[in-house]
Amino acid sequence: MTELSIRTNNRISTGSISFSDTVFGGDLVANTAISGIIPPGADFIIFSCTGDFFVSYGGATAAIPTGSPTQGIIVSELNPSVRNVVAGEGISIIAPSDCKITVAFYTK
Repeated sequence: MTELSIRTNNRISTGSISFSDTVFGGDLVANTAISGIIPPGADFIIFSCTGDFFVSYGGATAAIPTGSPTQGIIVSELNPSVRNVVAGEGISIIAPSDCKITVAFYTK
């Protein structure tokens, strides 16, 4: 698995990261959650999607939030970009409309 690090050029940050050698991708069907397991060695995940999507971590099934926001209620996260993850834990993704998604995994 590729290490997540910011590239530098003569000690000047270029703001870019290396490509991942562990990328999953496919179609999200509207209102249909998909679930999977974070692969061994993964410490970070980077999401990219053609539409809005919601993510739940730790084994809970992702759901599209409805109603008024309520403090203390844990909901799925909208459009995360980069997150720390734990290898072997569950992850679930759902989208309100059909879209394409990729998730790239990195190590420390």
